[in-house]
Amino acid sequence: MTETPGTPAYMPPEVMVANPHYNTSVDVFSFGIMMIHTFTAEWPLPSIGPTRIDPANPNGLIPVTEAKRREEFLRKISPDHPLMDLIMHCLSNNPQQRVEMLQRVSALLTEKRELEEEVVRKDSAIQEKAGEIEALAEEKRRQEEESENTVERMQLVRSVETDQYKLENEDLKGQLEAKETIVNTKDEFIISRNSRIVKLETRCKQLTEEVEQQIANVNYTQNELVSKATKIAQLETDVTNLTAQVEQELADKNSIITHKDSMLASKDTYLQKNKTTIQSLNNQLTKTRDYLTSKPQSLGLE
Repeated sequence: MTETPGTPAYMPPEVMVANPHYNTSVDVFSFGIMMIHTFTAEWPLPSIGPTRIDPANPNGLIPVTEAKRREEFLRKISPDHPLMDLIMHCLSNNPQQRVEMLQRVSALLTEKRELEEEVVRKDSAIQEKAGEIEALAEEKRRQEEESENTVERMQLVRSVETDQYKLENEDLKGQLEAKETIVNTKDEFIISRNSRIVKLETRCKQLTEEVEQQIANVNYTQNELVSKATKIAQLETDVTNLTAQVEQELADKNSIITHKDSMLASKDTYLQKNKTTIQSLNNQLTKTRDYLTSKPQSLGLE
């Protein structure tokens, strides 16, 4: 009789032969069996053999898929379970399909990094917009300081436009304070999000180490395996919950960024309107100064 290392119930068909070749796909298959055991609290031993009679040739045999051999246990797991597709890939009779499962996990991690980079790019755009607003506000303050040095302008503008400009400046100040609040909220969100990502990565690393340890130590007693399986189930639940929270927070963040872009566009329009108004007032004051210079006696300035 040929002997191979490992527990037969956890081994894929390609290693149930003489001189088998062990690789990553064998570990992935064993991980799939562990997930079935975790979700059903039962040992998913095959209920039928690895082959069956070929209906087209009564004298021939055809292979039975590993999922079909454990169909009674798979039925106890909801078809809508988020990890059902992962379990089916792990139990595939084709070792290449099991390796493709690992590639899919790698692709998900790459997508997460791309989302983080997109958030960084949007934050940079917000900072650029904030710099432009501050530059425009500084230009407005400089123009107001220049206008205060002209006595004629003070006499005309203070009598007509003082109250209006006070209201406009208060509104602008309120908008700038709102912008600062949004930026602070954004920073707090990023810190919280980064903390959650670190926790998620730590938990994923712990889960991987636990699974690798269980695969390496296949001679655990039944009580030890049940304890480890319960711990893995809890970790998987935490990973699923944290992943959903991160995705929801990223969606909320994108909504906040879209809203801030709209506010910044409105502020740009408002500041452009103020700039046009100031230019018009400058033109009026120039004309008034020329008029006062040409007719000083009529105004009683001499």
